[in-house]
Formats: sequence, structure tokens, C-alpha cells
Amino acid sequence: MAHGLACVERLRAEGVVEDRDIRRTVDAVMSCCGVSRLRAYRLAHGWTLKDAVDVLIKLCDEGDIVRPKLDADQLGH
Repeated sequence: MAHGLACVERLRAEGVVEDRDIRRTVDAVMSCCGVSRLRAYRLAHGWTLKDAVDVLIKLCDEGDIVRPKLDADQLGH
């Protein structure tokens, strides 16, 4: 990541103040910090790697979709 978490926190805070759609915050994180879209979504939501995996598993369970074999270490690579 080109910038630290302070940059992401600033962009998230701006998004909340401006009532910005999460996708615009994701685009801003990608542009400013030079990260992938997946990482930008995770950072824009303020999720740790474990949080992101937990959300994915919850969505799979709610949608009656087979859970992926994924953990935080795998997501981070």
C-alpha cells in the first residue's frame, strides 16, 4: 500500500461526511493508495482480513451457497 492506514481512514471519514456511496470510497482508496479493488473494498469498510472472511462466509450461508475454503491468510496474499 502506497499510503498508510491514516490515508484510508481519512477517505472513509470523507465518505461518511459526504454520504458517499461505498463504491466511490473504494475508487478513492484504489486511486490514492494504489491497492487492488478487493483490498480497497475491505479497507473502505474498515474490515480486517478476518472480518472480510467472516462477512463472506455469512453471505454464503444466507444465500445457501457452498462456503469457500478461505481464511484470512489466504485472502491477504
